[in-house]
Amino acid sequence: MLALMPAVIASLYLFRFDSLRVITLSIAFAVTWDGLAQLAFGGKDHTTNWSSALLGLLFGLLLPVNAPWWL
Repeated sequence: MLALMPAVIASLYLFRFDSLRVITLSIAFAVTWDGLAQLAFGGKDHTTNWSSALLGLLFGLLLPVNAPWWL
């Protein structure tokens, strides 16, 4: 996650609130769905080792800033 901070900072500088909204929602949904899947199916907990947050951050950086929240 530390290696992606320059991209996050540049995105926040260029696109301001829209970028923050997309990144925050992507991370929140990734962690939430990973936690729900872990509760439903069992298995290894990926929310405590930050892998689901990293996946959400990567997905948030891939989406355009004008993406709707349900995407």
